[in-house]
Amino acid sequence: MMALKVFEFKRGDTIIHRLDPRVKFLFSISFLALSFIYSNFVMLLIFLLTIIPLFYFAKSLENYLKSLKGALLFIILVFALNYFVSGLYLALTITLRLILLMSSFSIFFMTTYPEDFALMLVNIGVPYDFALTLTMSIRFVPTLA
Repeated sequence: MMALKVFEFKRGDTIIHRLDPRVKFLFSISFLALSFIYSNFVMLLIFLLTIIPLFYFAKSLENYLKSLKGALLFIILVFALNYFVSGLYLALTITLRLILLMSSFSIFFMTTYPEDFALMLVNIGVPYDFALTLTMSIRFVPTLA
């Protein structure tokens, strides 16, 4: 289950790792919103090309590519279904949107320590029990896979 490597934190001392978790979370949410606002293939490609260097700076590019490789069957399935239903352009757009969503949250989870994530949730007003449950769930996803 290489696709679940997305949720696996890799300790590091890069500028991306040292960023405040709220900044990284805001970045991920922003790209989530942008991927739903824009349906232009070129814009989505530009957004994806903006995210990929962040994996390089976080020294997580190899892990990111492994997670994409693990999700390749799902990505191909999404592309094929949309191709036969809606055509090539829409299939490429929806597939790129899926990859963009995976990428924006991959950079967050690969570079944010789970305890920092829980603390961030508590600081923004999420109840402690919910933050702890969510953090523990995310932490054990790669273990269960």
